[in-house]
Amino acid sequence: MRWTLTTSGILSSHFLKWLIDRGVVITFSIDGPPEIQNFLRPLKGGKPSSSIVERSMRIWLNKSDKPLSVRATLTESTADQIDDILSYFCALGVENIHLEPLYNLGRAAKLVEENLLKQLSVEKWIRVITKSLKWAREKKRHIKIGELSYLMNPGVSSYCGPMCGKTIVVNHKGQLTACSEVVDETNEDWNLFCIGNCQTEFRIDEQKFNRLSSRISDNMTSCQNCFVKYLCRGGCAHKGLVATNDLFLPDPNHCRFIKAIIPLLMKEMAMRNR
Repeated sequence: MRWTLTTSGILSSHFLKWLIDRGVVITFSIDGPPEIQNFLRPLKGGKPSSSIVERSMRIWLNKSDKPLSVRATLTESTADQIDDILSYFCALGVENIHLEPLYNLGRAAKLVEENLLKQLSVEKWIRVITKSLKWAREKKRHIKIGELSYLMNPGVSSYCGPMCGKTIVVNHKGQLTACSEVVDETNEDWNLFCIGNCQTEFRIDEQKFNRLSSRISDNMTSCQNCFVKYLCRGGCAHKGLVATNDLFLPDPNHCRFIKAIIPLLMKEMAMRNR
């Protein structure tokens, strides 16, 4: 068993060292240099957060024997600064960089609605990925794109690990969920994705889990004639549900993205292996 945690990095040095001593694999959520980080991820009350996150990352580098990993969310404007963002992470000693586009979910939904933040277009997101992968090859760093994580893993039939039981998300109350975006009762889809708890003993609601894990491309009617259905797998279940109100319909944004990028990746792989 392996424990992983993605954290804002706003935690005490004592607690961080406690996690390191217990072998927890940590990814730090940080969106870029201070001017970007402090705007997108301020502390409560609006104070800057970058110096605290950087301190946590330095502790990790000094105390952990595992590589430093970060997860960065890109908006329409910060995507134009991808060179500066990658250089900043490289200077901090980051080895693994997980990039994600802004999604119209959670606290971001209100900011998108008020036009304070903008999502990336599929075309711009693909340009960012192409540039980032080239940078990673040159700098010998590892770039992870969440939407492409399972392309080379035919052993996973669902889009993500939690939906098929490869991984399980545990929240702060000891409840188990099949989605890392639906983590407690404050989400309206909690009853669908909550699959058990481990508060006193480990218990799984097998009926609910079996329904969720059956969300694979072979069971999604609209995907049957798609040329990338086994690579796409319908995309994120929660994002698809929010967009279509149907668990067994694909996430339309992911659908457009995967159909556009797969031919480009295939061409790139062919050219590199000539």
